[in-house]
Amino acid sequence: MHKLLIFLFATALLAACQEPPASEATSVARTVGERYETDVLEHPEWSVDAALYYLNFRHFTPAGTIAKAADSLKVLSDMQVGGLIISPPYQIGKENRRGSLGDLRAIRNHRKVDEALGDRVVFEQFVSRSHSLGMQVLLEWPLAYVSVDHGWTDTLRQVLITDSLGKVIPVREDLARLNFDADTTLAVVLNELQLWLLQTDIDGFYFRNLNALSDDQQLALSSALRSTKKQVMIIADEDRPDLHYQIVDATMAIDFPAMLEESLFSESGPDTLEKWMQRERDEFIESAYRVLYLSSPELNALEGTVPDRFGKLSRVATVLYTTLHGLPMLYNGQASGNTRALSPYESDTIRYDDLSLRKLYTKLFKLKREESALRNGYGGGRYERLEMADENGIFCFRRFNDESEVVVAVNLSDRPASLQLSKVPDATYASIFNSEVLSSFTNGAFDLAPYGYQVFVRTDKVIP
Repeated sequence: MHKLLIFLFATALLAACQEPPASEATSVARTVGERYETDVLEHPEWSVDAALYYLNFRHFTPAGTIAKAADSLKVLSDMQVGGLIISPPYQIGKENRRGSLGDLRAIRNHRKVDEALGDRVVFEQFVSRSHSLGMQVLLEWPLAYVSVDHGWTDTLRQVLITDSLGKVIPVREDLARLNFDADTTLAVVLNELQLWLLQTDIDGFYFRNLNALSDDQQLALSSALRSTKKQVMIIADEDRPDLHYQIVDATMAIDFPAMLEESLFSESGPDTLEKWMQRERDEFIESAYRVLYLSSPELNALEGTVPDRFGKLSRVATVLYTTLHGLPMLYNGQASGNTRALSPYESDTIRYDDLSLRKLYTKLFKLKREESALRNGYGGGRYERLEMADENGIFCFRRFNDESEVVVAVNLSDRPASLQLSKVPDATYASIFNSEVLSSFTNGAFDLAPYGYQVFVRTDKVIP
């Protein structure tokens, strides 16, 4: 029976390579390098104005279980989160396990939920609860590794890297690596992915190590998943522009956190940020979703929390990454002011050190949903840096289209600033934070406190 399933999925993969997925849509052609922006993916409808939240069951609640996480989902819904990236819930290997719970990549059985978290029934209830609150669920899926005691080491050893005698070669004491050069490996993995899509009603995947697959395999995988379920979303932990042609909806802007940190603490900060934005526009097609983030499992564990890394400019960083052209991702505990590095191998509860941050994120994510200028991909407005009468330590820009405009200004210095926009359209802008108004009647003048920020929304119809 298992061999028959592999044959059927291999046949489906072959068909997927020959026919374009049904979810493709033609867009306006635009030259990007040596390619044209045609026949690019049509993103799921829910993602157009969404913000993401990365949720690790081990850390999200003191119990560290799926059931308790489900009980707390309304907090994220109230914060206007549109999609959840869920850390791997699969059963983790026991042999040479790291810590008490193990590495999330050391998967022992892809079809079972790890007993420390719950079971499949509880997970399906979690997905249902998320959907009822208006949030979609994306599963994190490590593509390159499994545990050294995975069932495949006995029944499907050919899908793993082995020596000349057929013995599995561990890449670490607890990890074995999948062999995508083998004919059946992709079909076996796709089988597992499709089962999760069809049986648990999840909405997509966040793939780790997508580069373990060849270009043809990546396209085949994407096509097969989109044929399995409509409106599937795929995110990859890669920084490659070419993936946005028919393979993934979103890629992680891997260099963004370090670039932003450098920008906020250097004299040339605004210029550094501007150059990064220009490179993004030059290299990535307009429909590409680029995931912008301040923290991640790796950054939290190895380089510190957002308060550790951004200090007094943490809120400035928050305003910038949620309003720039990108799909913002909020890391586990970030909106609660968590100030501790979370152990990747233990049930290590996030700290709730600054709940006022939730109000800030709620305002910004609500703004993203209400103002089309801040939409993701094609739907979003154009970006333009604004000139100031005094630009010392000030960064100001606007996002705009024919129906919406948002102006963002931040003060990177420890000095208060009285600012004036060099050019102010004949329009009125209202702050989302206070009663301040920006207009031609005020000559475009406004104040910013040390390490302050301001976001204005145009209140009248934008004229192209």
